[in-house]
Amino acid sequence: MSPLAALVVDWAITALWPLIGAYGMAHYSGSLFATGGLVVGLLAMSPWLLARGRWRLLFTREAAPSLAMMGLCSGLATIVYISALAHMTPANAAIVAQVEVLYSAGLTAWLLGERPSKSSRRPRSSS
Repeated sequence: MSPLAALVVDWAITALWPLIGAYGMAHYSGSLFATGGLVVGLLAMSPWLLARGRWRLLFTREAAPSLAMMGLCSGLATIVYISALAHMTPANAAIVAQVEVLYSAGLTAWLLGERPSKSSRRPRSSS
């Protein structure tokens, strides 16, 4: 999947968060709802990780610290976002969610030097 296509898919999924969050906040606390969402995501990805033998890569010395920090920051951001739905309408939350993709792209360009492109730059096999 190209980075541009991934951005569009992320944008569509992000658009659903306010609706899902507003429904969940009526039944659960923000932290419980966010934790449940992260667990569902892990369960959804587990077969793919197991089938490709990538599960063990999560625990290597090179990857584990970065992935743990990314998971912590993502989890905290999700808890804050879902909890904030108690103080705003889903329509306002949808606007905030849609802008998140744009400022994330801007921050990665500024902090990491990454630029969006039409195709991913994966090395091609020599076969």
